[in-house]
Amino acid sequence: MKKLLKKILFICLSTIFVLACTTNDYEEPENTTAGRAFGITSFDTGRTGQPIDVRITTSVVEFTDLSILANGRTWTFPEGAVDIIGSDNDTTTDLENFSVTFKRAGPVDVVLAPVFENPVPTEVATETFTFNALEQITASISTDLTLVNGAFEVEAGTDVTFTNNSSERDNAEWRVINTTTGKEEDLITTIDLTFPFKALGNYIVGLRAFDDAPFSSSIAAIPVRVIPSSQPVTVEPKIEENDSGQIIIAYSRDLDPATLDAISNFTLLVDGAPAMIQSIMLDPSNPSNLLVIPSTNIKNSQTATIAYNAVNLRSADAAPAPSVSQTTIRTFGGPNLFANGVFEGIDGPVAGGERFYSTGGFLSADGGNNITAAITPGSGVDGSSGLVFSFAAGAGAGNNRTVFGDGLNGDPMGRVVQEIKTLEEATYIVRVSIKYTGAVPGEFKFSMTSFPFNFGGIVNSSITTGFVEGEFVELTTEITPNAGTLSAGGLAYPLINVGGVVGVSEVTIDNIEIFLKEE
Repeated sequence: MKKLLKKILFICLSTIFVLACTTNDYEEPENTTAGRAFGITSFDTGRTGQPIDVRITTSVVEFTDLSILANGRTWTFPEGAVDIIGSDNDTTTDLENFSVTFKRAGPVDVVLAPVFENPVPTEVATETFTFNALEQITASISTDLTLVNGAFEVEAGTDVTFTNNSSERDNAEWRVINTTTGKEEDLITTIDLTFPFKALGNYIVGLRAFDDAPFSSSIAAIPVRVIPSSQPVTVEPKIEENDSGQIIIAYSRDLDPATLDAISNFTLLVDGAPAMIQSIMLDPSNPSNLLVIPSTNIKNSQTATIAYNAVNLRSADAAPAPSVSQTTIRTFGGPNLFANGVFEGIDGPVAGGERFYSTGGFLSADGGNNITAAITPGSGVDGSSGLVFSFAAGAGAGNNRTVFGDGLNGDPMGRVVQEIKTLEEATYIVRVSIKYTGAVPGEFKFSMTSFPFNFGGIVNSSITTGFVEGEFVELTTEITPNAGTLSAGGLAYPLINVGGVVGVSEVTIDNIEIFLKEE
């Protein structure tokens, strides 16, 4: 019996396979369907019925028999499934070491039967490993555009959606090249592509569908021709200042630099007083953007507006560009000290496990438990996640709910989304996007505190007006921490409070930003 157990142990050891582990030092050339040698660190997956993925034709798998005390072995493959490299027989081999490629898609069972001197139990005499041979990826693109004289035609200023119809869609990269001008857009990583065609010309839209393990890659491309538009040029209603201090007026399609108007056609006001403009130009990286460069810096604490009387400005396809009435500029705030105040990656009920806590304390209570809070996917700005306060029918003017961000205790998932850093005893601007549906909120209150709590160090800032039902509006307030507000290293932690709602409502908070106020 002892001898038999020893034999069984040897058989168990003999069922280890070794694959050529070249994955770590092999770099796949870009835009090629050439395969890499297949690598794996454990055969437990294949042995327990979980197939090992490989690619037909390009995956090269090396087998090595490490059987102990075996006099030989027989490897068996299904008919027509593999090519045993260097052998005329592709169904069986007695080699100790060899490599195969896979010839057809589908499951492939590989059986190893070591040859021992003495008989062994049937159930341990062989071992079966399962591979899942995958077809090579085939890239494919479709679009709703009409094919005209060999190219898909679209008017300038149109956003076009390209659908990825590849045989595998998990990984995709897109290239858009204007072959008329030679301009190539940055690599775009998305499954399906929506692209704004703002400039005239002939384009190539290319897709690379790929998988790194097991490797496969395929490219598809379609031609697009952008023609003059029958629609008027439009201008974005929101005007922003970028981090270089340039004011961006964004049009719906590329502009003609030869038609730029004089500086005198623009009116820039800062805190109600006229301000000098240094120059006007098109954005070199995006010619649909008109850049206005002020002579002096606009502080984030100032209110700036701009108006433009368009006389000569034309699009690249010769359509007149519209004027701009006096519009408030969204000034560049500076470095955002609450960089993760966007609630991404922490979807779900607000609870300790998410490192945001919903509490009835600190800033008064929701006595009737009529308010809940949750970080909800798709509820935020542009379909991002947002922090949603839900008010039930019993909510009254005295009810509110506070969400506290605990930044001191580590998030088990490594997401430190709660700390505001680095602060000093100064005044800060708080910028936040708020939307409500139902009863209007009475107050949004943003607070800071140290942790552990120093109740004398909690400072508050409130917004009570400017809310719009069904629409995100960007509102601002100011907050000034004191010495008791800040933890070691100038850290503070946020408290987000909504109250004053009578009846049913949902109030969504997103994109909280904090900037040092420029005095």
